[in-house]
Amino acid sequence: MRNFVLVLLIFTSIHSQYEWSEPLLLSTADHNIQPNIVLDQNENIYIFWSERTINDSSDYCHIVYSYSVDKGNNWTPKIDLTPENTYYWFHNVQAIVDSDNNIHICYNCMDTGRFYYQKCIEGVWSDPEFLNTYIMAMPRMVIDSTDRIYLFYMLGDTEYYIFKNKESGWTEFYEVPYKYYISEFVLDESNNIYGVGGDNDPYTDEKACLLKYEKNSESWTDFIDVSEGCINSKSTADNILLEGDGTIHIVIDDGISRDYDRTLYKKGNISNLNIWTQAELINVNGSAWWKYIFIDQNGSINILEDNDIDNEFLHHVKNQSVWQTYNCQIDDSITMNDFYLEYRNNHIYLTYNTTEEILGNFYTKIYFIKKEIETGIENSDEIVMNYELAQNYPNPFNPVTTIKFDLAETGNVKLSVFNINGQVVKELVNGRYNAGYHSVNFDASRLNSGLYFYRLDSGNRTYVKKMLLTK
Repeated sequence: MRNFVLVLLIFTSIHSQYEWSEPLLLSTADHNIQPNIVLDQNENIYIFWSERTINDSSDYCHIVYSYSVDKGNNWTPKIDLTPENTYYWFHNVQAIVDSDNNIHICYNCMDTGRFYYQKCIEGVWSDPEFLNTYIMAMPRMVIDSTDRIYLFYMLGDTEYYIFKNKESGWTEFYEVPYKYYISEFVLDESNNIYGVGGDNDPYTDEKACLLKYEKNSESWTDFIDVSEGCINSKSTADNILLEGDGTIHIVIDDGISRDYDRTLYKKGNISNLNIWTQAELINVNGSAWWKYIFIDQNGSINILEDNDIDNEFLHHVKNQSVWQTYNCQIDDSITMNDFYLEYRNNHIYLTYNTTEEILGNFYTKIYFIKKEIETGIENSDEIVMNYELAQNYPNPFNPVTTIKFDLAETGNVKLSVFNINGQVVKELVNGRYNAGYHSVNFDASRLNSGLYFYRLDSGNRTYVKKMLLTK
C-alpha cells in the first residue's frame, strides 16, 4: 500500500503578511513566452525571453533579455540577441553562469528544431553556435564546479545530452539509458549529477524517478523510483534540492491531469538513494507546470508552485513539522502563465509572463517581482568599536544555538558553518550589514553530531570558532 504523511497545513490568503514588491513591467509584445532568470556572482539579475513580432510581411520570435545591477530596482532596455534580418521562431532559452562570471545560453529554433549556443564574456556576446541537425525540444542546462556544461534535450520520448569542458568544444550526442524525462538537476561535491523527472516508457505508467550520473565513470549508475506515496497512475518529480550534508529534497506532482494534482514532498540522502521519508502532502489542488524548492536562512523549506487560479501562485513554507501556505496574488485582471525564480541571500527574484487584453487585442507581458524573507537575525545599530565573533550559546547544543557578532563598520558580511572536512554545511549570513551588534540562530537538526566550525568574513577580517553538536 502506498502511504503518505498528512502534515498540518495552514492556508493564508492575507497578502500583506507575505509582501512582494509591486510588479515591474519589462516588455509588452504580441507574444512574450518562457521568461528565464539567472543571477551572476555579483547578484546582478538577467532575464531572457522569447519575443514575438507580427507585421504585414513576417511573423517571428527573437531571443531578448534585460538585466539589473541593483537587485531588480532598475532594468536596462531589452537587448535583442538574434541576428538582424532573421525571421525564425527562437524560444526555450536557458541560461547559466560559470565560475568566471560568464553567461551561457542555449535555445532552439521552432522552425527547424535546431539548437543554438551563445556565451557572454564581459558584456560581449559570441555569435550563435549551431549545435545539431536533429529536431529536438526542451533544452535544459547544468554546469559543474569545473565549468563543464551539460545540455539535455528530448528527441521523441528519449532523453539525450551533450557536454563541453571549459576549454573544449561540444561532445557528440549521448543517450540517457532510460526512458526518462529530467525536469531539474543538482550536483554533489564530486560533480555527480542527480536528476529528477518522470519515466517516459510508453508501455508503463509514468512514475516519479531520480537518476544519477557519475562523472568519474561518465556513466548513469542509478535509476530510483521515488513515487512511493503517490495514489495516481502518473507522477513526476518536478524539482530537487541538495544540501551540503548530502540531504536530498524533492517535490513530486501526483496526478494525471496537470491540474488539480497533489503536490508531495519527501527527502533522502545521497549516501543511500533507496531510503526516503514518507511523502508529505502539501497541496491537494496543485498544478504540474512550475515547482521550485529552496531552504532559506532560517532553515525553513520553501516550495513555490503554480496554482490553478490564473492570477496567483502558492508559497509553502515548512517550519519544523508545520507547512504554511501563502496565496500570492498578482492582479485580478490578468492571466499568469509561466514563472521562473532564483533564490539567493534570502531574496526571491521571480519573473513571469501574462496574457492581457488591450483595446480588444490580446498581448503578453513580462514582469518582475521580488521578496525578502524575514530572518531570525537580530540587529542593533548601537555604536561598536571593534569586530568580534562570540562563542555560540549554548555550546554544546542540540539542535539550535545562537551566534553573535559585532561589526565596527558597515560592510559585506558572510557567516558560514563548516564540518571537520572543511565543507560548507550552512551559510547563515551573506549580505551587507550595518555596524552594530547582530545575532543569528543556527538550526542543525539535519546535521549529524560532531564538531563544527563557524567563520565570520567581513572585509579583510576573518574569525573562526568551534562548536559541538550533540544529539
